[in-house]
Order: sequence, then structure tokens, then C-alpha cells
Amino acid sequence: MKSSSHSTGTYYTYFLVCRAKLAKLFRLTKSGLLVGITCYLLVKNLKIFKKTTRSEAALMVKIAIVDDNQLLRKNLELRLQSYPDLKVQSFTSGLQFLEVIQEVTADNLPEVVLMDIQMRSLDGIETTTRAKAKFPSIEFIMLTVSDDDDTIFRAIRAGASGYLLKEEPASVIVQAILGTKTGEAYMSPVIAKKALNLLRNQNANTPPAGTTLPEPIPENLSKREIEILELLTAGNSSQTISEKLFISTYTVQTHIKNIYQKLHVNNKWAAAKMAADRKWFNK
Repeated sequence: MKSSSHSTGTYYTYFLVCRAKLAKLFRLTKSGLLVGITCYLLVKNLKIFKKTTRSEAALMVKIAIVDDNQLLRKNLELRLQSYPDLKVQSFTSGLQFLEVIQEVTADNLPEVVLMDIQMRSLDGIETTTRAKAKFPSIEFIMLTVSDDDDTIFRAIRAGASGYLLKEEPASVIVQAILGTKTGEAYMSPVIAKKALNLLRNQNANTPPAGTTLPEPIPENLSKREIEILELLTAGNSSQTISEKLFISTYTVQTHIKNIYQKLHVNNKWAAAKMAADRKWFNK
């Protein structure tokens, strides 16, 4: 992982402030006792400050960029540098990424991966499939220039939690990174529209009603989870669902995570496809 100079710079600034205050007190008094008490208080405050900084560092999101195009990879790194809450590590290929994550400890695994699709040695979809099989807790956002139908659904089946075009601004990419950690599934608007259209077309091409009976909804889903799954299948976001059901967004996201676990899927698109294929919410 790349280290940041943020903490070092902050400590140095704090040191300068402390030194200036101490020097002023030295000029104002000759009492060694007062100076000693002052030193003690400054050191104590510095310890508290360090503790707070470590706590904030623990909240940083560990992300990885996997892209064999050096220019695009460096450009993305540069765009994300202005976000101090992100700790970025880069990989030049899918194979390198797979090798490294098998050697590091669980604490050092990336939480969210920005994965290019079109790579030479091993494409991003296959890399995601292999990584998800061994490390299901890692979230993947496909970040690419490709928006063809087949690629979109291959990425979803591989376990991607998001699909963004590389032209998206850094603010959108960061929003997707943070949202993915809470169970959201992010797609660029043009991609989301295509995915929903493909899902609707697939439903339209299924046999007429009466030839195939809807499968029963799994009994391990609670009544609230079924309500949320139906709204997800209709294309609603977590925010919209929270407003419709009069519950918090956090509660919605918790239910969504439980739905994923019970249906053995990795994202809302896979959950919606399962519901549509099995006609759980056909009216």
C-alpha cells in the first residue's frame, strides 16, 4: 500500500505550535515547575492527538486499481489523490493482483477494487471471478470503456458490485467506492439503463404465463426482505426504498446484505435477475 505524508505533516505542524507556545512560556516565567507542567500537558495532548489520528486512519478505505494501461492507471491514481480517506494500491495485471492478495494478511486485503476489463494476460472479468471465489468480502467495481451488453452481464455474473465508465469524474468513482461498502450497486447511467432493458427483454422472451409456474420465494427471506427485494427488482435505489418504506437507508442496506447472503448472490443485479427468472413478483 502507498503511504501518505499526511500524518507526518500534521505531527510536524503540531510540533511547531507546541514549540512556539513553550518558548513563549519560557520568556514569561522563570519557574521550572510551570514549564514542567506545561511540557507534561503538551505531551499528553500530543498522545491524544496521535490516538485520534490512528483511529481516523483505521477508517481509511483500502482500494486497489488493476489496469495494464500505465497511462490510464497513473491518471486514475492522480485523480484519487485528493481524497485522503482512500489508501490506494495499484497493479499492472490481473495475474499480479491475484498473486499478491493470496500472500497478504486479511487486514491488508483491499476492500474495494477498481478493475479494468480489457487486459491482455487475464481479463478483468476472469480476474474478478477467481478473486471472488477465494475472497468474497472484496467488492469489485468494473471501471472500463466497454458498454456492450454481453460484457455488462458477464461482469455482473462474475460478482461485480458496480460498473462505471472510465470517463466518470473522480467524485462519482469515490461515491461508488464508499457506497459499495454499504451494499449499494453503482452503475453509470447509460450502463444501468442498458442493464434494466436487458432484464426486461429477457422477461419478455420467457414463455407465456401458464406454461411455467412461478417458483416459490425462499422461506428464509423475511417479509421485510421480500418487500425490499421486490423494490430492488423494480430498479429502486436504497434511498428510494427507505423513503417508500419509511425506514433509514442504513436499515435498507442491512436488509440488502442479508438478502445477498440468503440468495447467494453478490449484487442487486444478480438478485433482481434471480427474482425475474423465477417470477417471484409477477403480477
